[in-house]
Amino acid sequence: MSSSVDAKSQLTQFEQLPNELMLDIFSRIKIEYLHDAFWGLNLRFNVLFQSTKRLSFKFHDYIKDQRIKLYGSFVNELVIDTFKSCDLRLFPNVEKLTILNTDSNDLNKINPEILPSLTHLTISLGSTFTAPTQLIQDIFSNKFPSIEYANLGQLARYDSYLWLIVPSLRFISVGLTRVHVMSDILMTCPNLNHLQLHILETTQTDSIPTSPITYPLRRLTIWSDTRQLTLNTINSYLSIVPNVQHLYLQTVYKASLVKLADNLIHKLKDLSRFDCHIKTNTFIDDTDDILNSLSQVHTCFTRIKCIEQDEEEKQYRFFFCTD
Repeated sequence: MSSSVDAKSQLTQFEQLPNELMLDIFSRIKIEYLHDAFWGLNLRFNVLFQSTKRLSFKFHDYIKDQRIKLYGSFVNELVIDTFKSCDLRLFPNVEKLTILNTDSNDLNKINPEILPSLTHLTISLGSTFTAPTQLIQDIFSNKFPSIEYANLGQLARYDSYLWLIVPSLRFISVGLTRVHVMSDILMTCPNLNHLQLHILETTQTDSIPTSPITYPLRRLTIWSDTRQLTLNTINSYLSIVPNVQHLYLQTVYKASLVKLADNLIHKLKDLSRFDCHIKTNTFIDDTDDILNSLSQVHTCFTRIKCIEQDEEEKQYRFFFCTD
């Protein structure tokens, strides 16, 4: 009997856990369940609930606004994955917003008055999606003063002469529709660390203007799904960012990869990491010879591997990098 009592006395009750552990537990529970279980029990739980960071919420078809009103103001990370209209005014403290599916009208509601604390915006609606003009204007006019990360889709219509300096932005991903978008972004975002350019089938790349101005960007992604990028086109993008240290290149390429690598080292003196996914149907040189030659150009090319694969009755080589 006494041993049973002693065992019970050694059990730790949930209320006895330290605040740090409770906060970690709270951050792993869906906010709707967390609110139902702990809100209103006592002052300590209320304070811990309000202090929990990374409270995320996924808005879907079966969510009712009346329920959201109970805890919406505590949400830090919001994911919208439904075509049902979402009232963003219910989430005034959201810092990270991810849109996977949405009512098109909801995109026009993303503004600094409704989401003043926004730091991360990801719009994943496919390569044909074009970001609303007003949203682009707000982002690049420093209307979201805390924004650090923006994945925006295509920038088809905007007036860069209305843009202001945006010191907070560190990452931008855009679908490149016009050739001067790259320089417009770099000029507006002086503290940008990583720029990701999605080269579209409609992107005009033949007349990229040369510029005496260069920018201190350190990381650049040039990404094309099916479009072939020539050496001259690649060089035109690199010419204004000579300080890039980390380059990712994804494209269809039909010329010599060894000459491409030699050109990259010539253009980017500080290049220390190269990642790629390059598709080619050229079989003039032996694969092992190509890989050996690449490794001799610079150490950042030693991680490149190659596989051969058939697609639509044609044989291709895929060059990629491994860690």
